Order: sequence, then structure tokens, then C-alpha cells
Amino acid sequence: MSTRSIVHFIGCGTSYFNAQASAYAYQMVTGRPAMAHDAFEFVAYPPPNLDLSAVVGISHSGQTAATVDGVRQARMQGAVTVGYTDYEGSPLAREAEFAIQSPNPEKQGPKTRSYVASLLRTYLLIAALLEEAGEETGELTALLERAPQMAQQVLDAHHQEMEQLAKRFADYKRIVVIGGGPQLATAGETALKLIETALINADSWEIEEAVHGTWVCLEEGDLVVIIGTKGPSLEKAQILVRGFKEIDVTLWGVTDEPGALEGADHETVLPVDVPEWYAPLFTMLPFYQFIYYYTLASTDLHADRAPYVDPRYREARRIIRESTKTA
Repeated sequence: MSTRSIVHFIGCGTSYFNAQASAYAYQMVTGRPAMAHDAFEFVAYPPPNLDLSAVVGISHSGQTAATVDGVRQARMQGAVTVGYTDYEGSPLAREAEFAIQSPNPEKQGPKTRSYVASLLRTYLLIAALLEEAGEETGELTALLERAPQMAQQVLDAHHQEMEQLAKRFADYKRIVVIGGGPQLATAGETALKLIETALINADSWEIEEAVHGTWVCLEEGDLVVIIGTKGPSLEKAQILVRGFKEIDVTLWGVTDEPGALEGADHETVLPVDVPEWYAPLFTMLPFYQFIYYYTLASTDLHADRAPYVDPRYREARRIIRESTKTA
């Protein structure tokens, strides 16, 4: 991969958000170009010069048709191909030149563990590529070795807070999550999981696009989550907090800089100090806790089974899944 001019990360749904965070990390750490693509868009409108590229396909099941097709198409055109999957021997694992697999697939409904596990694979891949190129990896290796301990620290620090916030915000039926840079992926994954579990109207916005117009649809009674971790997006996050206070939406700020989002109705401060490209691995964890408790507090649905208790949704899912999975 280190000899290729660009790396394309592809996936759908949660795996697409993973691709976004992975592309930022790869580019920021290695200084080499990377892009994230929805796998269907990648297949339907492929970028040029794939023979000079590497393509990383991400699919928990390893059966997502668009991702498998994208990896196959790229490999046929001469790209180096890598597959992240949690099912050994899956179509993606068979199609990719290199498969980075997990022997522990995630059984429950909306996937959570697979997101952070796949993201960690990208970080490990980056470390391996830098080491192969003879570059210094000591600081990066130390960060990765501490990842389990730091993840547990975040979960322990926010568990009670997220349960309390879920009860406090249980009556909010519209939630908008805003992030920029690597945290754009966190915003997208948070909104998707809120939709999948609590069946509410949730959306994610890129932070500059929020500034440029989407914000005008906000109104009193909406919950707006603004992710403002250290980096170029933090100043925009602070501007949004100040502006949104004028329209009486409820603001929840998430940051790694205490007091950075002053004016938010609630500020969550992450207890770890890590580089911006690495932050999504930990920022997502308290959101998963919140989503679980929010679903319990705001609905009578089970967080792992909604909305498929309704037979109409089960049948719709069957039809849709048949078109999105490989044979």
C-alpha cells in the first residue's frame, strides 16, 4: 500500500462512516492522500487510475454487495485491495488480496463494536505501513497499546452521565448531530444509531454546511449535539453554540477541552487527550452509551431489535437486504 498514490476507503452505512474517519487518519498521519466513498458510489462512478491506488473495503458481515463489488472491480484494475470484515471466509475476505478479519462477529442488531474495531484496524495498518517505510512509530505505537485502557476510562467516566442525559433528553424527538473533520464520522454514526434504535428523526451535519444554511430549520424543542474537539473545527463549533443560543434550541456540547463550548446547556468533556485523528475512536463510546439509554427512556423498544418488531418493517428489510448482500 505504501507505494500507491492514494488510498480509497469504501463502505456503506456504519462502514462508510468508518471509511470517513479512516481516510482522515491515514492522510493526517502519513501525509499521503486518502479518500472515503460510499461503496455504491465508488462502483457506479469509480475514480480514475485505480491501478495506482489501494482500496480498503469495510463490511462487518463481509457480504455487502456494493463493497464486495468495489473491491473486486478495483482488484481487476490493478489496485492493491484490503478487506476489513468480522466473518472469516466471507465474500469480502475471499475477494480482497489482503483480508484483516476478526474471529468474533457481532451478533446484536445495530452494530457498535464493529465500528470501533474496524477503526482500530486502520490505525494499526497505518502503524505497520510507517514501520515498513522505516519511519518512526514510537508515539503511535504507544497510543495504540493504551487504546483498551483509554476506552475503558472513557466508558467508566461517562456511563452515569449518559444515563442521566438520556432521561433528561427523552422527550426530544428530533436530534441533530454536528461535527467536522474526523468527527464528521462520529456525527454520522451517532445519528444513524439513533434512527436505528429509537426510530426518531435524527440527522448529521458537517460543521461548515451547518453554518451555511441547514441551521435555519432548527426550532425550539430540538436537541443539537455539537462535537468540538481540538482542531480546525473547534472554532466553528464555538460559533454555532453562540448562534444557536439565539433560537432556544437545547445544546449539548462534546469536547476534549474543558469550557471550550461554554454556553451549551450541557458540556461533556472527554477524559483523554489524544491527537485529532485518533479522537473518533473514543468520542463514539459515550454516544453509544447515550443511544442505548435514550432508547430505553424514550420508547418501549428493545435497542437491539427496533424497528423489526413490526412485521411490515421485517418484510421491507428482507426485500432491501436481498438487494444489498452478495449471494
